[in-house]
Amino acid sequence: MSEVTKSVDSAPGALQRLSLAVVVDSSVKGVTAGQVKQLVSAAAGLQTSRGDTIQVAFVPFDQTAAKLAASQLKEAASAKSKAAMMSEARGGLVLIVVIGLLGFAMRRITKTTRVPLALPAGLQPLELEEGEGFSEGEEMTLALTAPRTSHMPEGAPGSLQAEISQIGQMIEREPERIAEMLRAWLETGPGDR
Repeated sequence: MSEVTKSVDSAPGALQRLSLAVVVDSSVKGVTAGQVKQLVSAAAGLQTSRGDTIQVAFVPFDQTAAKLAASQLKEAASAKSKAAMMSEARGGLVLIVVIGLLGFAMRRITKTTRVPLALPAGLQPLELEEGEGFSEGEEMTLALTAPRTSHMPEGAPGSLQAEISQIGQMIEREPERIAEMLRAWLETGPGDR
């Protein structure tokens, strides 16, 4: 077997010459045509012996699409920052409203209302002389006195004094219950009692 069989399939056609054209945006600065020719020739494998050629041209590119995309991107960023600012403003407004409502509620809770209490029949309020008074924080102890005139029926002063002393004893024994009762009276008003 001194015979060798060789089969070679060659692709149809052959490269006879390569021509390249490169267009560069004229707004690009610091690049020369020689530098572009050298880079593209090396990348494409140009052979001048075969007749390969390369042409480089500097042309102003249309920038309207790029400018439109940049302006749309800027508008989107602006809208996003406005939305974030509005969200923060809404959150701040809600916080201010909540703090205001809490302050109003606390003020309402701590506010003392002064309601004139009706005195039992037969008693007159004490009248202070000019210059007399009580300052805030000062303890105040008043005693009720029977009227100086005799508008009360007979036998009333004794029973009235007994009722007053009974009320005083009740206050000493159960101060919390009496305070709760007074609070309820103050909240309901005179017509509801």
